[in-house]
Amino acid sequence: MDIKELIVGTFEDYWNRFDRALEGLTSEDLVWQPQAECNSIAFIAWHMARVEDRFVHHFARGVEEVWVKNDWYTRFGLDAADHGVRFTLEQVAAFPMLSPELLLGYLD
Repeated sequence: MDIKELIVGTFEDYWNRFDRALEGLTSEDLVWQPQAECNSIAFIAWHMARVEDRFVHHFARGVEEVWVKNDWYTRFGLDAADHGVRFTLEQVAAFPMLSPELLLGYLD
């Protein structure tokens, strides 16, 4: 197995686990936070997708992120530069209610 096959296999496993973790959740479920100081399920899922998009497209390939290229930031109601790092508690609390389909659509 070469490094490319290892990376592809790792991402496929990651995506399958991600899909299963969100399976059956509603928009209301996705905004749940165990405590006010914690991130919601939607925020964590979005942040994971953003980090992957940023690493794969911007850093590894040197191309525009899918987030910007395909106008996902507008669909999410967020800024093109947002990726969830150093968000304040207020920003996390104001994170929009998203549908599972929108989250999975961006990840795909």
